[in-house]
Amino acid sequence: MPPHFFDTSVCIRFLRNGEFGQLFPEAGAVRWLSAVVFCELRAGARDPEISALDRLRSEYAGIGRLFCPSPEEWRECGVVLARL
Repeated sequence: MPPHFFDTSVCIRFLRNGEFGQLFPEAGAVRWLSAVVFCELRAGARDPEISALDRLRSEYAGIGRLFCPSPEEWRECGVVLARL
């Protein structure tokens, strides 16, 4: 199964609709959490969501599936954004 990365907008929908559990890693699914997405979620989190988000980050980090873009990937991102 190919890896899955959740976009911030998808995560927000799960959080707001009470379906937060669907974001956690599960057997048979290869899911990754981007540090960028986590940062965006954490910045906009409401008080009740903060501990759940910290638990989510901890679980992904614990299984080695917390993705952090490299400096080169950030550079490429800047190049692409400059073209928009």
